[in-house]
Amino acid sequence: MTFHHIGIETHDPEASIAFYEKLLHFKEFHRSRFMEETFIFLSNGNECLELICVEEASAQGSLHICFHIEAFEVFLKVLEMEQIAFLEGPYTLDNGWRTVFVQGPAGEIIEFLAEN
Repeated sequence: MTFHHIGIETHDPEASIAFYEKLLHFKEFHRSRFMEETFIFLSNGNECLELICVEEASAQGSLHICFHIEAFEVFLKVLEMEQIAFLEGPYTLDNGWRTVFVQGPAGEIIEFLAEN
């Protein structure tokens, strides 16, 4: 398992893109819609950010951490054996990625993602 991305909610995606491009040299590499939401992925070659477009950002903002996994179905069984409930998913995204969200022990949101 490896780190994949951090997801950040934004109500102004173009301002967020400009901020990360200018300061940290991130570039957009993928944009998609899923379940009425738009997701924009940015990369600087080493790190990946996911901008989650929302109508209104919460006062505190919202983040999640994502880990890349190799064997998605096997990992789902591990989560079930450990009695870790799914918050969302599992889903298959339009680019073929498989994803599921769980809640960590401190209330954090954790996404596990398998790419094609």
